[in-house]
Amino acid sequence: MLLKSSKQIISLLESLGVPCAFMVHSSAPTLPFISYTIETEAIKSDNQVYVEIEYLTAQIISNKREFALERKMKDLLNANKIIWTYDTTNYDQEEKIFLTQYTIGG
Repeated sequence: MLLKSSKQIISLLESLGVPCAFMVHSSAPTLPFISYTIETEAIKSDNQVYVEIEYLTAQIISNKREFALERKMKDLLNANKIIWTYDTTNYDQEEKIFLTQYTIGG
């Protein structure tokens, strides 16, 4: 499988039609929106790094579960042969928002 770059994955996320930004949006976006970080995992042995794997952690942030948006995102990633993992959904009582997290790429 050909791995997609973070830039390509971000372009796909931006095509979903909701605000999408790295970690923090410059202004308060309307809900729902996507916030992401870029992470790197190092595969190491014998005191050296052999491979670095880059992946995104993306959160769909909304005031209700966005099942249609989640399905749209998963379908888009699947159509582009990008691996993803559903991580968790949490509800923030104080902010009254849902945070649904996925790991994408890698």
